[in-house]
Amino acid sequence: MNNRLVQILIIAVGVALGIGFLKGGLDMNAKSRELGKTCTEKVQGIVSGFYVSGQVYWDHDDDTPKEIDGRLYHPIFEYTVNNETYRQQSPTGKEEKRFAVDEIITIMYNPANPDEYYVPADTYAAKTGNLNIGFGIFMLALIGILLIVKLIKKS
Repeated sequence: MNNRLVQILIIAVGVALGIGFLKGGLDMNAKSRELGKTCTEKVQGIVSGFYVSGQVYWDHDDDTPKEIDGRLYHPIFEYTVNNETYRQQSPTGKEEKRFAVDEIITIMYNPANPDEYYVPADTYAAKTGNLNIGFGIFMLALIGILLIVKLIKKS
């Protein structure tokens, strides 16, 4: 494979990653804003447990194998609206538990559709969206700088 083709592939992958992270972050933030507008009723709920995604695996790269914890903990929120109990799993998981089981939390829900909710204290999704936007902008800026440097070197 020639050098020019490798450069084009690196740029294409960088642009694709930058756009992907930027779009993902913008979509996450748009969803948060939408929930903020529609979820106007407040109710007290509890953290009833955690859904665990990922797994524990072993790293054998050096002489001493070590256990790596790749699990993510997604809190499960329970709340009652009009005598109906809703049990919702947070779409975002984190390496450590953000809440304690049986912790009482405030939940904002959509009165027209109580399945739609957000937890004001659960700011991890918003932070993740902003981080994705920042990383996407960084990737696109880096590719732009590399292209500008390449053009300057050519002339």
